[in-house]
Amino acid sequence: SAAGSRAAGAGRMRPAGPQAGLSRALGGSAVRRLQLVSEIAKRRRAAALAYYLIHIAPHSLSNRRRKTPFHWQEHSDSLNESEFRGRYRLTKVSFDKLLRLLQPDLLPAATTRWASRNRRNANCGKEMEPAAMLAAALRYMAGGAVGDIKLIYKISKTEVYRCLWRVMDAINARLRVD
Repeated sequence: SAAGSRAAGAGRMRPAGPQAGLSRALGGSAVRRLQLVSEIAKRRRAAALAYYLIHIAPHSLSNRRRKTPFHWQEHSDSLNESEFRGRYRLTKVSFDKLLRLLQPDLLPAATTRWASRNRRNANCGKEMEPAAMLAAALRYMAGGAVGDIKLIYKISKTEVYRCLWRVMDAINARLRVD
């Protein structure tokens, strides 16, 4: 009968390698349970990933802020005269006069001091328009917070201060008080 049990067991394949020792130590049913648990865990991870890709990821990507450059003309046209005056402490006509006076000093290659600056991070990678520079500086001088100015004109904190200094340099160069 011992030979019969050996003959019956001879047809079954035993696991080879590291699983063979585990199978002998835990018994065949324990190893099978571990394999099932591992398979269930893999399926749960796959299901969670599929759920994320279908239901969560598309919404999180669409809610990100899109980087679009600031356009002064669109912004200016969206404000009526009283809103414009409240934000910049000037009428639109006065703003345009001041801009025409300062514009040569606010253009990108106006001075070597400012022309050498790397402008790729200003206004989503675009060079700021002179009107937007003047508007950002006036908004700051009118009591605007740097954080708000950053969001409105889509520039960095450093760029807010650069606009301020460029405008101040242009005012000092163009408008002499005797």
